[in-house]
Amino acid sequence: MKCFDFGSTHLALADVLKACDSHNAVAVPCHPGRKRVGMWAHLEEFGVPEGVKIVEVKNGGSRGEEDKVAQGMADELHYLGIGGSDSHIVSHVGRCATRFSHPVDTEAALVAALQAGEFEAISLK
Repeated sequence: MKCFDFGSTHLALADVLKACDSHNAVAVPCHPGRKRVGMWAHLEEFGVPEGVKIVEVKNGGSRGEEDKVAQGMADELHYLGIGGSDSHIVSHVGRCATRFSHPVDTEAALVAALQAGEFEAISLK
């Protein structure tokens, strides 16, 4: 079922979260500490979005203080944090990851682990 156009850069976060909930999926805002495009940059204008539970706090392509800003926001707003490679650039693959407390070998296991908070962000930089 198509809920929205993933190619659009103007999707309302609330709509994405609602669609994910209705399809037993998990939405995780990526690089929220990034200037101009990260979630942190828009909190003053749009407020704290309802329904966010997890954000990316370690990103393989982060520069400067972006991960620190993301972690600070996550701590302040009581979000859990994952790590991701930001694989737009090959050299960033594998710099950061998410470690799960139990084996994750299916999509359903991934969703269940994320929903249960059984993970931690790690940096391999």
